[in-house]
Amino acid sequence: MPTTVPVSAKVRPELKKHLEEIARLEKRSLSTVVKMAVEHYVDQYNTLHPQFQADIREALAGIEQGDVLPYPRGWLSPMVLEPVAYTKFARIKKKLPEPLRRQIDVQVDLLCRDPALGEMKAGNLQGVRVHKFSCLSQLYLLAYTVDEPEKRLYLLAIGGHENFYRDLKNYIKT
Repeated sequence: MPTTVPVSAKVRPELKKHLEEIARLEKRSLSTVVKMAVEHYVDQYNTLHPQFQADIREALAGIEQGDVLPYPRGWLSPMVLEPVAYTKFARIKKKLPEPLRRQIDVQVDLLCRDPALGEMKAGNLQGVRVHKFSCLSQLYLLAYTVDEPEKRLYLLAIGGHENFYRDLKNYIKT
């Protein structure tokens, strides 16, 4: 059996209450639940790609030095906007390869949490935002609009750069 050493940490009171509730429900000691959580965190961290680990360390160093502001919401925050897919968007997405569909879902989730990520367009596309991302070694564009009062993110189109804006203008005209 491996040797264990004591570790102490200060946590927010609500986190401690949550851990105590888990311990009570699972009929475990609080220290066992904390140990399991830490082991799970380390296992998850070790499965990350080395470049992603380096990016995390670089971002944390930037926060400590004051060069980077921490992102206030993060992955665990509730959705700010509800995504609503227009027919064209849903039809195109359905025909795409599975890895790209999963990446689109991730990008939509990011946009729902921070709709200002996309670039606001002007002219014929006034009111439309376009978010660019890479997947499968190709650049993709995702067009959307935001309805703040309804708290909805309308997904208009997805595609590669070639003819994207021309097709989007035609789609919006109709």
